[in-house]
Amino acid sequence: MTIFSTDAELPDGGTGRRFYTDDRRADLTIQSVANPENDSPAAFLAKKNPPPGIIYKRVTPNFFVVSSIRNDRIWYNRCNRSAGYMNCVLINYPAAEKRQWDRVVTRISHTLAN
Repeated sequence: MTIFSTDAELPDGGTGRRFYTDDRRADLTIQSVANPENDSPAAFLAKKNPPPGIIYKRVTPNFFVVSSIRNDRIWYNRCNRSAGYMNCVLINYPAAEKRQWDRVVTRISHTLAN
């Protein structure tokens, strides 16, 4: 809460909230995206057509994580499978600050562990 303290617009394509750091250099989106066919995380991810050049990808029966760099920013996306939904966390931050953000991203990701 102390890092992402500024409330922002609602996220596209799902129900949830978006927050920024006070200086708006990083953002956090928490959302539930409808998964009416109850697709597996792998199938759901494939249907979303992720961008090329993904640097990190992990897919399990319960969740997926993808991450990469675009426009000098790291984007991180983890979605957990739930009945009829994918519950997702998306984090974007400056690539030059990767080391400072690694602990924050890891901590947030671990709170989502199934």
